[in-house]
Amino acid sequence: MTILMVVTAFLFFCYVEFIKPTVLQIQLLGIHLTIVGGFLLLYEAQTIGMVSMLLGLAIGIYGSIKNSNVINQTDKSHKEISK
Repeated sequence: MTILMVVTAFLFFCYVEFIKPTVLQIQLLGIHLTIVGGFLLLYEAQTIGMVSMLLGLAIGIYGSIKNSNVINQTDKSHKEISK
């Protein structure tokens, strides 16, 4: 239950732009949730462990595709500066 509350709060604060995490920070949150879910699976909490792992995977993928335009813009500005 705590994991779902933390993820909900994180997504809410990102949506209202109270916090602006980087792509790496979002991916790290996804990795941590996946690892916690794996430990929960080992300790016989199969349902919440699987949900936590899937949630971590979804957040990691979201972090990968969130700011693809920002990365392309920085590449363009870097190329313009180097010319």
